[in-house]
Amino acid sequence: MNYRSRDAVEELGPLLAMLDLLTDEDLARVDAILAKAVVAQQAVAGHEAAIAAYTAKVAAELVADTDLDTERVWDAALALPTREAVETIATQAANVAINEARQIAFAQIGKLPETINKRFDAIRDEWFKLVPKLGSIDTAEAAIEAGKVKEWQQFADLRTRYANLRSLVTLARKHGVLPEPKPGVGAAALFRLDANPHHVPAHTDKLRRFAFEQARRPWTPTSAAAADLVVEAWARGEQVAP
Repeated sequence: MNYRSRDAVEELGPLLAMLDLLTDEDLARVDAILAKAVVAQQAVAGHEAAIAAYTAKVAAELVADTDLDTERVWDAALALPTREAVETIATQAANVAINEARQIAFAQIGKLPETINKRFDAIRDEWFKLVPKLGSIDTAEAAIEAGKVKEWQQFADLRTRYANLRSLVTLARKHGVLPEPKPGVGAAALFRLDANPHHVPAHTDKLRRFAFEQARRPWTPTSAAAADLVVEAWARGEQVAP
């Protein structure tokens, strides 16, 4: 599967609009064009029923014709579209529509890695500004007791935005828009900084896990080579500059 498929356009289009890499107007155009591709593809699925209805109609007309002869029967048969002909036309029409939608949807696809990383950095910056306001608060209950519900909601919002970006990265890799990490890359495909000595276990609370990951500078590699450089730096015991 790659970003040339209809699924890629349908799944990535709204996310690109969310990142301001596609306008709402263009997204609407993409949806309208993809709808045409769906109609073309459905034409094949409806071929059998359409042929049955067509032949019944033509047969009735032929029998009702007082001048019916063998030539007229042959002419009617020649006008009957074969499944192969329908598939050929439908497939070509769908491909033309998908290609047109793809060109609109992915006009700025080259900016995706940079845009995602800027969003990661923005979340991280907002988080570090929020930390002093939260203080020792680490649960919703504690936030309510301390009168800091607004601050806790800000944390929840940052966490949601962060999770959405991670999901977008996974989807973009699935469609070949972002590079898949090589075997052995591991955390370097997720973070620019290596783990600190005080590793936070996977079962820790949501806030500590989020704080731990933000401290490691979340990112998505712009290329396989970029991830390799991080792996090599960690192997030398070096931190990658934020």
